[in-house]
Amino acid sequence: MPLNAPTLLLSFAALFVPLAGCQEPKSLDDVETVDMDSAPDLAPPTRGASLSGTIRRTATPKAGGKGPLYIAVFDGNPVVDSKNAVLVGQTLIAEADLAAMDAMLSYRIEGIPSSTKVRQVLAFLDDNRTAKPPGAGPDAGDLVTLDGIGGIKVTLPAEQEVTLNLVLNAVLPKL
Repeated sequence: MPLNAPTLLLSFAALFVPLAGCQEPKSLDDVETVDMDSAPDLAPPTRGASLSGTIRRTATPKAGGKGPLYIAVFDGNPVVDSKNAVLVGQTLIAEADLAAMDAMLSYRIEGIPSSTKVRQVLAFLDDNRTAKPPGAGPDAGDLVTLDGIGGIKVTLPAEQEVTLNLVLNAVLPKL
């Protein structure tokens, strides 16, 4: 079934809903601990893959180019198949400044489950500051990363550091 522009953009906006849905423990009492000496059958934890790089923009900001910058890694393509795409890693740069055309920031996401499957990385700059938890997602005027009708493709093999430089190359239009 072909996607029209409004459907595609709504799908893109919906893909970031999980970003704000993760909850931190309220206190250390809420965190379970395991004594590894008393549980010899447990495999040691793996650290997973790491993704890092820089992020810059080629699109012109509509609201100043400063604000929260959301970066997410998905198993699957959340733009065209948001029901089956799974969020596997994310980070938030709370006060990103990409106002200047030559501005560039560094990012890093750790602990991404390793896989030989191609993953998709998407990012958006909420310079109009309208993304609110728990449904943080881009809206009209936000700068986004897109490669065709999906995210930037990357493979994250076992416990490796992968560098991927990202470009906010589109402005989400008003529907």
